[in-house]
Amino acid sequence: DSDEKVVYKKVNELEAGGYISQGAALSKISEAFEERPVQVELLENIVKAFNNLNFWAGVYGLNRSLRKSRIASVLELAELSDKAAKAVETLSGGMKRRLNIAAALLAPSELLLMDEPTAGCDAHSVEVILRTISHAADNFCSVVFVSHSADELKICSRVIHLEDGLIIRESKR
Repeated sequence: DSDEKVVYKKVNELEAGGYISQGAALSKISEAFEERPVQVELLENIVKAFNNLNFWAGVYGLNRSLRKSRIASVLELAELSDKAAKAVETLSGGMKRRLNIAAALLAPSELLLMDEPTAGCDAHSVEVILRTISHAADNFCSVVFVSHSADELKICSRVIHLEDGLIIRESKR
């Protein structure tokens, strides 16, 4: 219980401080993890969805003047705009996964790697996640994702089938 308060305090310091540098954010995360080895979910669960994304936008070095609009965009894409003021811990598992993907989309990256991003999600979240992946691939980055679902692979322009770590088949759509 007291360990959770330490991490909570560190995250609150980041939120209360408004804009923080990427280095300061990473330093605070490092301090929290040194004091108690925790999973990222703990940090995510003690803040509101918008604040969570604002935190990660800061870690990624996103310009403060662009943050609010970018966060609004990824929340809309993930169909979570109405959940922005909700504590992450109150969200369903599928919503948390969509929020996690929204956070990843804030990073200034040309490549998004995803390992079974829909595993364990409800049908609606799977649909939203696949639509989000397609949007990202069509608009601003390359996406590589792993899936065991043939239905999910329909959104891919190129599919590589592996067996025992070797390419056994490749197809383009």
